[in-house]
Amino acid sequence: MRSGPTPTRLADLVGLEREAARVPENTPDPADGAATSVTDDEAAAQAAIARRAAADSIPLHELLGLSWDRPNKGDQVATIRMPVRPEAFGFTANLHGGAIATMVDLACALVSAMGTDFDSEAESIVTSDMHIRYLGTPRTAMVYARAEIVRAGKTLIVIGCEVRDENEHLLATADVSMMRVAIRKPVPAAVDPAAVDPATADPAAPTEQPTETPSTRD
Repeated sequence: MRSGPTPTRLADLVGLEREAARVPENTPDPADGAATSVTDDEAAAQAAIARRAAADSIPLHELLGLSWDRPNKGDQVATIRMPVRPEAFGFTANLHGGAIATMVDLACALVSAMGTDFDSEAESIVTSDMHIRYLGTPRTAMVYARAEIVRAGKTLIVIGCEVRDENEHLLATADVSMMRVAIRKPVPAAVDPAAVDPATADPAAPTEQPTETPSTRD
């Protein structure tokens, strides 16, 4: 039988808490909906807030009850736990293949983030491909997905993953490739011409000419 400490949020594991520490105190929250002019640093801080919130509350992960223990940076192995309960069942009254695949996907994303020099401020991790072989059904109340890095390149990370129950009964094996993708910079907001100060405006900048609307005669 396996047991472990209280699970940790994925946001904490991949370093998003570091981004939160760098958010300026006066940075407006995007949820407030305030139309403000922001600098590049403030825009990056707002993006960090949004990514952290998304990582903290993925409804599917919450529904399946996925949890994990905090690995150390540089660890080549990560393990995800999932309880065997009706929310994860298929029509056979046992674990749905999609629930197992979700568990495998998260384990592989986690080990990709922690087992490489992945930088959460500049990159995100996405699934490139996944091949799962379903080999059995669980005999205990908890199952585990153990993901281990096979090869880590600059962009592509190849991972092997096994899913077992608490008695080490093998349920599935998977070959997965995860990809490191650069995060795009926020697109600057359009400038309102009415807000431009004529005294500081660039005279060489092109200006939009008013369009004449043809009049109609009775």
